[in-house]
Amino acid sequence: MTANSSVIGLAPTSEKTLARGFPAPWLGESLRNFFLGGVAGAVGAYFTYPINFVKMQLQYQKRTVGARGSPGVGSTSYTGAWDCVRKVVHSRGVQGLFQGVVPQILGVAPEKAIKLAVNDAIRASLSPLVRDIEHRTALAEARPGLSPSTAQLLVDVCAGACGGASQVIFTNVGEILMVRLALQREIASSMGATSVQPKGLLDVVRELGIRGLYTGSVPCLARDSIFAAIFFPLYYRLRDRLPAGLTRSSDGHSKNPSGQGADLGSLESKAASELERAAAVPSKDAGPLPGSSLHLQNSLLAGIIAGSIAAGVTTPFDVVKTTMQAHRGTQSQVYRGMWDCVRHIYAEEGGTAFWKGFGPRMARSAPQFGITLLAYELLQLWWYRFLESGGTAPPDAQVIDLGEWAADSS
Repeated sequence: MTANSSVIGLAPTSEKTLARGFPAPWLGESLRNFFLGGVAGAVGAYFTYPINFVKMQLQYQKRTVGARGSPGVGSTSYTGAWDCVRKVVHSRGVQGLFQGVVPQILGVAPEKAIKLAVNDAIRASLSPLVRDIEHRTALAEARPGLSPSTAQLLVDVCAGACGGASQVIFTNVGEILMVRLALQREIASSMGATSVQPKGLLDVVRELGIRGLYTGSVPCLARDSIFAAIFFPLYYRLRDRLPAGLTRSSDGHSKNPSGQGADLGSLESKAASELERAAAVPSKDAGPLPGSSLHLQNSLLAGIIAGSIAAGVTTPFDVVKTTMQAHRGTQSQVYRGMWDCVRHIYAEEGGTAFWKGFGPRMARSAPQFGITLLAYELLQLWWYRFLESGGTAPPDAQVIDLGEWAADSS
């Protein structure tokens, strides 16, 4: 799959699509992929939510600072993730691990849609610059400066960061509602309440107001933009370079999708190859086709690795976001902004507090990518079996890149 290929299938609906039967005439492949990807993402988010719940519990609890600034054990309620699971299940039942899951499920589709749309749009608008560098390099006319690979990396980083930043309009609202619902017992207890009146989603919305729904938006913006700036470039390169991604020619020999070590031939052949890329003609050496078993394997493994790394690196921003969203308007401690919150966390808990929930954030990637992948495959199978006239997916059916849909910065 080339770097310029479509992610969510937003190409115009073709005549073949309109001829496939109900409900394709009015829905089309683009909306079908959006629907299937959104549902699959929601399924993955639901079944991995207990990990997210545990992460929020660990981030919310405070650890006092001991002598010489070393972190102590002060008001710590849980000694670790498994201790948190055991205590929550004992006191609230298994359903307690899903407290606050509704806002996250509702936000999956719009978050992914706007992030991937912005990411694709920026990559598409900047791709001519990369092609020009590739063209000049192939003709040995390139001046000292950016190499094609470096230029593409910068484009992917820029597009990913902008895509991640664009989704904050949805993610911040969903996450503050999730945090307030998941931690309502802990927040009430910190205020001295002896009993807790359970709140619903609309209760929290009324309590916060429009302005309050965007509390913690600055660390949320930093987390999401940095997460996407790390995830997308790393994901693309891992997906297209993993061993399973080696395509096979008709004689059974493997070919390198990156083209390294290949015989480029004459200058004319190089120029023709670059013109072919500029015309967006897929190359047979571009890697496994979207939807193929090799592509799905690569997407799963690359997504797990890239998602885990990006989640781990952005943990401090997530801790600050959760702290601001859980405390704002509910305690005497009201943070004046992100840096004020950072200063208080460091003074009260020490530097290690910024890495609370690091383990659950890293561990969540693997099951979420796996469940989302399985859900999408089953949904696509059922879709064509029960809603399309043919009963099976046509060879030219558009598919989404599940690695990108399953990525979650929360």
